[in-house]
Amino acid sequence: MKILWSILIAIGLLLLARRAAGGEEEELLSPYGFALTVGAGVTGFVDQDMRDAADPGGTWEARVTAGTRLPVAFEAAYVGSAQDINLYGMDTNAILVGTGLEGVLRLNILPGEWNPYFLIGAGWTRYVVSNTDSNTSIMNNHDDVLALPFGVGLDDRLGRHWIIDARVVMRPTFDNELLPDSPEPGNPTNLDSWSLLLRGGYEF
Repeated sequence: MKILWSILIAIGLLLLARRAAGGEEEELLSPYGFALTVGAGVTGFVDQDMRDAADPGGTWEARVTAGTRLPVAFEAAYVGSAQDINLYGMDTNAILVGTGLEGVLRLNILPGEWNPYFLIGAGWTRYVVSNTDSNTSIMNNHDDVLALPFGVGLDDRLGRHWIIDARVVMRPTFDNELLPDSPEPGNPTNLDSWSLLLRGGYEF
């Protein structure tokens, strides 16, 4: 977590410095706008059983956006996460690692310097129990789930192509089998999650 917060602070300071430097905004290579961004933040599960089993942890991503200057943009991203596991039958330093790919449509409300937006899409996430020698807990060692991300965000163009972006995303999931035991037999605990991210990048 300390590393992730350091990354967030570094991105924020860098982009604020870029903005303070001022200068006229340069023309983009395309009138539609493309952007490459990276960032990090915090993620956690919604379901109480999963909140008991895994602490909120770090999340990070790399994202490509096409259509930053259009009313509707498309994003493709790699999304990763890591959360400490708290379950009997597993090493105390066990980590739940998530690796996923997703594509989303983004509705840009005010394409310009300040741009609030909505997003919705679909993706795949693989969760793997890592950093443990044995697992006799109720949690399976891995699980692949379908995720349907949706959320809201705000990006700010800092001039000279630099962008800073903050967003909140919810990810309902389907085909959950990571934690099969639940109060209702045959109804595994869902892996729905939330995330709060800060990203920085370059628009061209």
